[in-house]
Amino acid sequence: MNLNRQRHTILTLVLLIIINLLVYFLETTLVTDEMLYESMITRFDHGTVMEQLQQLNKAGFVLFKYVGVVVLTVLKPVVITLILMSGFFAFNIKISFVEIFQVVLLPCFIFIIPDVLKVTWFILIQTDYQLADLNNFPRFSLPELFAAFEWTTGEDLKRLLKPINVVNLVFCWVLAKRLLEIKQDEKKVFKLVFISFFSVLLVFRLAVHFVATFFKP
Repeated sequence: MNLNRQRHTILTLVLLIIINLLVYFLETTLVTDEMLYESMITRFDHGTVMEQLQQLNKAGFVLFKYVGVVVLTVLKPVVITLILMSGFFAFNIKISFVEIFQVVLLPCFIFIIPDVLKVTWFILIQTDYQLADLNNFPRFSLPELFAAFEWTTGEDLKRLLKPINVVNLVFCWVLAKRLLEIKQDEKKVFKLVFISFFSVLLVFRLAVHFVATFFKP
């Protein structure tokens, strides 16, 4: 039984990596050299821009980016598992790293949905687009909801609230539901997942904001 679970975990992780690589590849096809040139020519001269484009298209740099995708794909469920382990420890609930990791893996596919929607939108629907359109594609965050209803918020608050989005909320809900299969305490599990996940995200955003504010070049 344990061997089957291990195989299932490995296959799920491999599938997650493959899909992330595929989506990343499709995203890179959306951005052309012409778009990058138009974006950079306003800040650099022609020679510098062409040199940077050549660097971006070098095989070594491209390979490095794909390796980065693989590393981040593996690190995300590992970090989330560690966050949840600390939460379970705080709530005095005994559960192993492997148990949580196996539960976390499947909901991690939810994080790919925005990128799949983005690729699908610009490949099939809005085929005439600019780099700004790609960068401004909705991530279903709370600040975007405020903007849709024309609610005014400061830029600092927008950055802090950015992690609170539909994708993260759905991820936490699905994750909590799956954890209930291990620990049958619905109120405690839901509280643990949402508090642990969003607390760490908020601390991370605050740290990034602090560094960006006080260590500007």
